[in-house]
Amino acid sequence: MNPKNKSPETSHSSVREYFQGDTLKSYTHSKSMMHIQEKMTLRILQLSGAEPPALILDLGMGAGFSSVPLYMRGFTIIGMELLWKMLIEYPISELNPIAGNMMHLVFRENLFDYIFSVSAFQWTYRHKGSFELIRFDEFAKSLNMILKIKGVLVFQLYESSESILDMIYSVFIRHGFSGKYILDNPQSKKKRKTYLYLRKVKSI
Repeated sequence: MNPKNKSPETSHSSVREYFQGDTLKSYTHSKSMMHIQEKMTLRILQLSGAEPPALILDLGMGAGFSSVPLYMRGFTIIGMELLWKMLIEYPISELNPIAGNMMHLVFRENLFDYIFSVSAFQWTYRHKGSFELIRFDEFAKSLNMILKIKGVLVFQLYESSESILDMIYSVFIRHGFSGKYILDNPQSKKKRKTYLYLRKVKSI
C-alpha cells in the first residue's frame, strides 16, 4: 500500500503523534468534520435506542463534535479525550470533559447507560500500527465493568481488515457482550461506515 493511502492509525505510532500542529488545527476548525461527526453520532444514537436523560460516556470526544448533538437532545454526557488541546478549542464545560486515556478507565462500576465512540475506536487496538490483543483485552474488561447490565456500546470505526474485525468482536463476546457489526453503504468504499453494536449481557 502506498504510504499516502494508509490510515492515520496504521501510519503513525500513536494518536498524539498524528494530531499535532496543522493537523490538529485543521481538524478542530473543520466545518465539514463537524457535520460528518454529527451525522455519525446521530446514526449511533439511532442504533443504540437511547432516550434522554440517559448517561452517556463519549470516548475520544475530541473537540466535542459528537458530544454536543447528544447534549442538545437532553442526554447527560461525560466526555473523555486524550489530547487536552482538543478540549480547549470551544466552551464545552457542560459536556463534563475529562482529559484522559480511554485505555485506562477509572469510573465506578455499573455507572453508564451507554458508551459511544465516533472516529476514535480504531486507536484503541492498534499500537505502532499493530494489533495489541492484551491491551485491547483489558480495555474490553474495563468497558464491561463501568457499563450497566443491559447497557449498550456503539462504536463507529475505520477498519477494513476482516480478521481484525473478527478479533475485536471475539474479545467483546468473551467479556460479557453480545452484538453485531452494522455496515452502512457497504458497496461504496467512500461512503461505507462500520458500526459495532454491543449489549452487556453479564458482568465479568
